[in-house]
Amino acid sequence: SEDIRIIRRVDKITDGIRKLADSHGSELGTGGMFTKIRAAEIATESGIIMVIGPGYQKNVVLDIVKMLEKDKDYYLGTTFLPEENCLSKRKHWLRFNLSPLGLIKVDRGAEDALLYRKKSLLPGGVTGIEGSFASGDLVQIVNIDQHEIGRGIVNYSAQEVEKIKGCHSDEIFFRLGYINQAEIIHRDNMVIKGGE
Repeated sequence: SEDIRIIRRVDKITDGIRKLADSHGSELGTGGMFTKIRAAEIATESGIIMVIGPGYQKNVVLDIVKMLEKDKDYYLGTTFLPEENCLSKRKHWLRFNLSPLGLIKVDRGAEDALLYRKKSLLPGGVTGIEGSFASGDLVQIVNIDQHEIGRGIVNYSAQEVEKIKGCHSDEIFFRLGYINQAEIIHRDNMVIKGGE
C-alpha cells in the first residue's frame, strides 16, 4: 500500500508541495489537489490562511474556526499559512487576474536583478520574445531555462522589444526614433513569483 502522510502545516508552497499535488490519488483522495494548491497560493499570497479540512467530519468548519482562534500548534487537515510579504492588490491582480499575451526571455544577470535586487526590467537583459503583444499588455518573464520568474505590464510592443533587446537604455531612442520609458517593464508594474 502507498505511504500516506497528511501534511498538517504548510508555511510556504514550494515545488515539493506542488509535486505532491501532481501525484496520483488514492481512496483517501488527492484528486483535485493541484487546484487546491493553486487556490492556496492565491490565498496565502493575499495574506489569508487557507485550510483543507476533512469533509467527512461533522462540524468541520466550526472546528477549523476554533482551531484558528486558539492559535495553538495544532492543525486540522492541512493549514496553509499566509506569506510574510503579501502581494499588494495591484500585484495580486497582475499575478492572478490577467492572462499573459506573450513572454520575454531574460539572461541570468536580469534574472538576478529581478529576483534579488528588486529592479525593473531593462532592455540589456532581454534575450528574446514570444507572442504578439502591445504596449500595456501583460507578459510572462522567463529565464534561460524557460521557467517563469514573473509577470508584468510592458512599456513596448513585441516588435519594439525585438528591436531594443540587449541594448543599453540610452540606445532606445537611436533604435526606435523615440522612447516611452527606460524600462521594458517597470518594477511597479511587475510581480515576481514568490514575492514582490
